Amino acid sequence: MKKSVYALLLAMCSTIVCAAGQSTAVENDYENQGSFVIQSGAFADPMLADAQAGRVSLFGVPSTVVTRQRADGNFVRVVRSKRMKQKEAEALAERLFKEHSVSAMVIAD
Repeated sequence: MKKSVYALLLAMCSTIVCAAGQSTAVENDYENQGSFVIQSGAFADPMLADAQAGRVSLFGVPSTVVTRQRADGNFVRVVRSKRMKQKEAEALAERLFKEHSVSAMVIAD
């Protein structure tokens, strides 16, 4: 079975650094858990983040804006989906790109 780019990236990494700055170990059983989200943008401007969340939600991937404070004290707003299984997240991210030209990443949460 052909693996997607997202699955290969996860397999190559021993850890993933989340937007909150925390490190989450990638375990083999992650793909069977609802431990993945689709991130479709990171913005300093809250209006841009809200617009992206609305756009992605209209395309069938309900998304919210999550605000995180960076180490330098500035804030970043990331547009994230609900938690889902790895294969579902990969399929949705691929569909967003193919059908709507929206770049998105699958992230272990």
